[in-house]
Amino acid sequence: MNTKQMELFENGPGGLLIPFPVERQSALVRQVALQLSSKQGKAAERFWKTECNRLFGRLQAQGFCENVARGQVNRFARSVQSELERLYWSCDTGGAA
Repeated sequence: MNTKQMELFENGPGGLLIPFPVERQSALVRQVALQLSSKQGKAAERFWKTECNRLFGRLQAQGFCENVARGQVNRFARSVQSELERLYWSCDTGGAA
């Protein structure tokens, strides 16, 4: 009887790691949107570029090719934009109902 146990984290032939889509990481999306909403002008632009570059670097370090990493960053950007819009409209108290 073969008693060798398979290694849980062994990435052998055919092993494929599928991470949770970054645009669905709601805590990260919300955190970045909140931080971005508190900045204006050059500071906001600098913060946004830094966050996108950091995410791109993290995805490449995880083994994603450039095209896939860029696609993930683009989807993340759309999620942050949606969260910014949600934050804006949830704070809007004026106007007729």
